[in-house]
Amino acid sequence: MFTCDMSNPEGWVLVENVSRRITSFQSIELVPFEESISGYEVVRRSYELDVNYGQEDAEFVLEHHDNIPEELQEYWLMFTGTIWHDLHGFSRFPCIFFGGIRWRLRFVWANDTFGFNQSLFRFL
Repeated sequence: MFTCDMSNPEGWVLVENVSRRITSFQSIELVPFEESISGYEVVRRSYELDVNYGQEDAEFVLEHHDNIPEELQEYWLMFTGTIWHDLHGFSRFPCIFFGGIRWRLRFVWANDTFGFNQSLFRFL
């Protein structure tokens, strides 16, 4: 199912997952936050705005990273349709970010606060 399966060997538990929605994309439209908000609020808004892409989407985007516009390299793109519980019971969801050389996948805590350089988005 996932290229980066956190259940093995990390022992995380998959709590929620939406099926892959993205099959191709030409551009990405940011859905920025107007203020700092919690990760739980990010998840809630992603469902409300129908931009709740999951980890399979994140992995697809990483495979097609050449289609990500250069101006988005300052943003963390969040894929809130997949929720994992780590070994300590913390909720995490995947995001991708530009790590100076290439785009990378990371799992962020849902109890963190997110602001101007983290964003939800739509694929067009």
